[in-house]
Amino acid sequence: MSDSEKIKGPASYFPSIEKKYGFPVDHWFELLKKQKS
Repeated sequence: MSDSEKIKGPASYFPSIEKKYGFPVDHWFELLKKQKS
């Protein structure tokens, strides 16, 4: 991805979430799905 194609909106936070917590964002979405069940 080039600098001119920067991600905007909520998805722009995903890399920092993954770096801070050590899990991909999909991991957290799966946990949420399990809680809803």
